[in-house]
Amino acid sequence: MEQNNGGVKIGIKMIPKEEMYITTSDGRKYKIKDVRDTLTLTTDEIYNSVLKFNVTREIKPSTVSEVVDVDGAKFEVYRGERCFITTQSYTMEDLEEIANIWAENNHEEYIEKPKISRSDRTFLDYIPDDYKYMARDEDGSLFVYKERPQKGSEKWLYHPELFGIHKAKVKFPMVKWENKEPWLIEDLKKLEVVDEF
Repeated sequence: MEQNNGGVKIGIKMIPKEEMYITTSDGRKYKIKDVRDTLTLTTDEIYNSVLKFNVTREIKPSTVSEVVDVDGAKFEVYRGERCFITTQSYTMEDLEEIANIWAENNHEEYIEKPKISRSDRTFLDYIPDDYKYMARDEDGSLFVYKERPQKGSEKWLYHPELFGIHKAKVKFPMVKWENKEPWLIEDLKKLEVVDEF
């Protein structure tokens, strides 16, 4: 992956776990060789991806947009040489929704797995061992828990022993209110470490 100073990542390559196909409106199928995240604009709050589906056989390039099906997920694309490129960008939430569709067909590996910053990973080593879970409330507050919390309407409902992470300069962007389950701190420790997001 390459990255410039403006927060533009180029060329994240994702390989399908099993065979995947693009199906066009006329019923033709094209086997996907790999998918590339051709342009990702990132800030602390924004993640936008344009996807390029490389296929195994030649197609005629076209700038006319069309809607195609990729294993149950719909994309508006135009045609390049041996590829289909999305005409719009996708947020992290969009990609998670696509991942859920593909996961049903055993294609989880198409979406880049979460990574953890070096500072966030270091912070985990200072959390006492008897705290096992981390979750984020709807208002963005981040907490760690000794016992597994249950998700309520606006916050995670918890055992009395917890502590909040308020003043520490940590982000943990993968820990979201939208998560259905709290993160296990042990799983966070296993994520690939990067210098920065």
